[in-house]
Amino acid sequence: MFRSISCILICCAVFSSAALAQSRDMYQTVVTVNDSVITQFELAQRVAMLEALGSVGDLATAARDDLVDERLYAQAARSLGISATQAQIDDGVAEFSTRGNLTPEELITILSNRGVEEVSFRDFIKNGVLWRSVVQSRFGRLAAVEDSEVDNALSLGSTQKQLSFLLSEIILPKEERGAIDTTRLANELVASLRAEGGFSAAAARYSAAPSAEINGRRDWTPVGELSPVLTTQLLTMDPGQITDPIDFNNFIAIFQFRAMRAERVSSALAVTLNYLRVNLPTNAGFAEAQILIGQSDTCLDFRARAERFGTDATQEASIVAGQSSGAVTAELAKLDRFEASAFTNAAGSVSVVMLCNRIRELSEASRDGLRAALFNQRIGGLGSAYLQELKGQAFIVQK
Repeated sequence: MFRSISCILICCAVFSSAALAQSRDMYQTVVTVNDSVITQFELAQRVAMLEALGSVGDLATAARDDLVDERLYAQAARSLGISATQAQIDDGVAEFSTRGNLTPEELITILSNRGVEEVSFRDFIKNGVLWRSVVQSRFGRLAAVEDSEVDNALSLGSTQKQLSFLLSEIILPKEERGAIDTTRLANELVASLRAEGGFSAAAARYSAAPSAEINGRRDWTPVGELSPVLTTQLLTMDPGQITDPIDFNNFIAIFQFRAMRAERVSSALAVTLNYLRVNLPTNAGFAEAQILIGQSDTCLDFRARAERFGTDATQEASIVAGQSSGAVTAELAKLDRFEASAFTNAAGSVSVVMLCNRIRELSEASRDGLRAALFNQRIGGLGSAYLQELKGQAFIVQK
């Protein structure tokens, strides 16, 4: 009997030692980032979270890189005295959950069922909140967008040419498989299609859109009918390439870029054309006009160069496109910003016009939306550059 008890005690000691060793292994340091450490447990938790969210590829490396970045986020926040409130973290959890059309409780339950502890997920959200606050604190004023910059963006974006894209699509409704499994399928499809091709066959098999009957092919689509997220990807792609999966709340979409073209269209929005005009002396002809045009890169140059024809020779004016006619209107219709042309005016002499701005008349809400987009683009670039700076200065050791 005593021998049996001894055996039991020995076995318990062996199992306890093994469990303790395993526990210690989980909390071993795998990376040191300045004065912070990343443990094996944190790495395992992040890999599990990436798997649960449908990520593919080398998840261990991706998890390690993300955790290193997040340590730098937290350290930068600490140096600025920035912290995240519970309300900010809760808001971040809610916002992240909506990407998968889930409630926070549903997402946390799904993650828990796949081995991800709630505290690990909330740490991930917290670090994102901290970084946004850091970037806003450091670069908010620098990234501020002035009214003139909004006007300039409207002018540059309101040409008479409109881009259209020829695409193929795969539409994956979340209702059919659930948000997490749909995301996983989308990532797996993108990885497979980029490596092996076969978009048409995949569209016919998986897509729930009517275009599945013709292998996912869509007709030409104007850029204004596409989401900004999709357009941003397409503008950097070559024909045949596949987009990243794009989440549209109720479904996830994958697109193949087939072709792009520019079409001349008439804008439904009122477009104001601001221009300068110079009427040359009767003894000056088209040769003199071409010299003026060649010397002028902007409207400021144009005005300065035209002073040789008299201080009052230059006229500044505006017209609304489509609401006037005549020689000036006809010439402006041919021009992009800061381009100029010469024509024979009603008096029989030569005039030169330069287009200074083409501005769409937008509502204040639309202007605010454009301002926000410009701000986010600018501050995002500043934040990325700052992160690279922090990495370059950091003491990072991988075990």
